[in-house]
Amino acid sequence: MRKIICGLTITAGGLLAAGAASAATLTGVSISGGALVDASIDTDGIPATTEFTVLAADFIGSTLTDFSDSNAVQLITNDTAAPAMPSALVSDGSVAGGIANFDSLEITLDTPLANDGLSFLVLADVGFANDAFSVTANGVTLNIAGAPASGGLLTGVLDRNLFASTNAGATSGVPALDAEAFGFVTLNSSNRNFVAINIEDFGFAPGTSVDTFTISASGYDLAEAFGVVAPIPEPGSLTLAGLSAMCLLVRARKSHR
Repeated sequence: MRKIICGLTITAGGLLAAGAASAATLTGVSISGGALVDASIDTDGIPATTEFTVLAADFIGSTLTDFSDSNAVQLITNDTAAPAMPSALVSDGSVAGGIANFDSLEITLDTPLANDGLSFLVLADVGFANDAFSVTANGVTLNIAGAPASGGLLTGVLDRNLFASTNAGATSGVPALDAEAFGFVTLNSSNRNFVAINIEDFGFAPGTSVDTFTISASGYDLAEAFGVVAPIPEPGSLTLAGLSAMCLLVRARKSHR
């Protein structure tokens, strides 16, 4: 069975044990000026043979709620000047910019994701291959392998300007990040790579909800973080399933007469 809503496609796979995640792969993403338009994703947790597609407009946005870097902060943007609020780079609906080589950061989704097999955290990395990182939610940490295990070389090459904070020391907290002064370093270009993590991979109890995730890495360049929830079957599909069950029950009763 395949269900298409339009945009982000999710295909089923097997379940993963907590602590041993191999992040699912987005296999195709369309962008316009860096803005997310649509995407395809092969991932875990939905009953096998089911495929979903979700509009980019239905992605669950996020906010950067904590940040830590022991060295000069590095920003990626396609603008000619560093943004006034660097914290917005990872939650602006665009993969044109991001934050590079941080120690750790925390993102909070606008709407919690449930451990229901239909909910996914999607992260975009800047570079020609996915970098390894870890992600922690509700005290459980998943270690996500770098390419090719996490796969997902998606978009065409985008130009990027790299800025570094003039403060070479540590930066802690979102207010400190947004207060930093930045200077231009270099211009280059690279792809954007995505991984999708099924909330079931964390091994939470069924129905557990989570909205806050801590991403830790020394070489990961986060361009965007958002949530995706695959749609449940329409009422009509459920009605058909109910009718099928009733037919089976009637046949079973007739066979015992």
